[in-house]
Amino acid sequence: DISSNSLGGSIPTSLENLAKLSKL
Repeated sequence: DISSNSLGGSIPTSLENLAKLSKL
């Protein structure tokens, strides 16, 4: 998550967070 955050910014990380929340 850290590497993707530094590459893409906060937007892709928030998308990943939404995906994780949907899995929960």
